[in-house]
Amino acid sequence: MLVSSQLPVGTTRALAARHRAAFPDRAVSFACSPENLRLGAAIRCFREPDRVVVGVDDEAAHGPLAALFAPITERIEWMSVPSAEMTKHGLNAFLATSVVFANELAALCERVGADAREVTRGLTSDARIGPRAYLAPGAAFTGGTLARDVGYLRERARETGAREALWSAVLGCNDAHQRWALEHIEAALGDGLGGRRIAILGLAYKPGTAAVEHSAALDLALALARRGARVRAFDPTVTRLPEAAARAVELCGSLDAASADAEVIAILTPHPAFHDLDLDALASGESKPAIVDPAGVLAGRAIPARLHYFRVGAPASSARSS
Repeated sequence: MLVSSQLPVGTTRALAARHRAAFPDRAVSFACSPENLRLGAAIRCFREPDRVVVGVDDEAAHGPLAALFAPITERIEWMSVPSAEMTKHGLNAFLATSVVFANELAALCERVGADAREVTRGLTSDARIGPRAYLAPGAAFTGGTLARDVGYLRERARETGAREALWSAVLGCNDAHQRWALEHIEAALGDGLGGRRIAILGLAYKPGTAAVEHSAALDLALALARRGARVRAFDPTVTRLPEAAARAVELCGSLDAASADAEVIAILTPHPAFHDLDLDALASGESKPAIVDPAGVLAGRAIPARLHYFRVGAPASSARSS
């Protein structure tokens, strides 16, 4: 019996024990291969995995499982069942910690005159870190997966008497960074949000999907609306909002409709469609909006001097021209 899912460590052996108790005369081996799918790239991840992690407690299961995975990959990392389950928790927690590390470093860069994107390039060019490292200053991590696994490790640490300080710090720092966009929108407007016109570009949890569940962008749009702002939004993959959100946020059918007359434009999901935002037109318009761009979608483009531009990790002296 192969369990191919993400389950709390210990689950597969608990299932095996329940099976033995219910069917003592049926000898069944239980194995675990945690799923490695990613929202927006599930088919590619399934067909072209970097490797497959398989946990077994019965050595005889190696042959049948190797044959099962042979059409997909021959690279199998064999280990015990609890180790396989723990590998998935550890992977997500490591990615979450990498996100928090990049953003905490970026917060310091903003204050000391360094550019977090340049610093990141310096880090990832070191062979000990590498270009594929999960180091990109920008938005806090969202969704249920990363936060769930860090929280799970914290709870297991508490239950077992292990140290929990790292897991608590990762969650706390990420929660604090969630406020970055709101704080910069408030700073750009200067005198409250009541009646102010704010455009939100991107509502989906991540590019390439239409999922708004656990979306920090939608949470921010709703928070702005609750404070009295007039919020318009556009996302090329989102065609409808949950009923409660639709009452507070006007979902527009185009980029131009959402950004028309906006005082602030916040780019919250890094869709490729937003890379070509017409900055010259915005700068020559009457409202001349500030642009809040946590993920640096417009990084590298020349920002007209008449527009205030904010991105994570950009020093104040160069935030408008990076």
